Amino acid sequence: SVYTPSSRLKLVPLGMAHESIFYPAADGTLLHAFHVPPNLSSIGPLPLPVMGVLVFLGSNENNSIFWRQINEWTRKQLEKCPEWRLAFFIPAYRGYGLSEGSPTEQNLTKDAKLAHDTFYNRLAKTYPNREIKRIVLGWSLGGAVAIDLASKKVNIDGLILEATFTTMERVVGDLVPLVKRATWLVSQKWNSIGKIHALDKQVPVLLVYGEFDQFKAHMLDLEAKIKSHGNPVRAVMVPGAFHMDCSLYEAY
Repeated sequence: SVYTPSSRLKLVPLGMAHESIFYPAADGTLLHAFHVPPNLSSIGPLPLPVMGVLVFLGSNENNSIFWRQINEWTRKQLEKCPEWRLAFFIPAYRGYGLSEGSPTEQNLTKDAKLAHDTFYNRLAKTYPNREIKRIVLGWSLGGAVAIDLASKKVNIDGLILEATFTTMERVVGDLVPLVKRATWLVSQKWNSIGKIHALDKQVPVLLVYGEFDQFKAHMLDLEAKIKSHGNPVRAVMVPGAFHMDCSLYEAY
């Protein structure tokens, strides 16, 4: 299987105020997510800060690095854009953490759409008079989930793809060369590069990957495809980083 779910709760927000949320999927499966509310403490006279909601779609191997990344995003956005206040929503995939059910490509893509809509509406009701920007960040497997979400013409203001891949068939073929001749064995296709044509061309895309990521070629191919589609795109290679540890480097 391409999934490694665990019912053991590995993810705990590090040093951030947060709440634990449970919400039902359309089929009744109970899903779990963390909500890290926006930091509304003022840095200068900011009576009406721009609000942002960042839906963070994690990797297949959710671990403490995941929260290090969120901490880094929070710290750096406050330093560089003090007028922004980001709320983070971190849904757990089915079978992961405290979410019930079993992961499949179909389930995860549906759940991502539900998470985006649920949490944006929640923030909009809490802060009804503020502009709210919507950002989706997908890391590794989460990048494939994020591309699928964006391809469904969901109203988002930015797409961030970190250390993701073009297709699951290609990933498995890279890891197990014999499978390259038997791609029919891979039932979970995650054909991200085949969905680029459906992206809204107005949505800017940021790609982040490590210098020594074994799937760097996937990121380069995604960059080329997104550019040819016409989206504003920027790619950042983190020197010295591998597939899962970009946030540990100063250049992140």
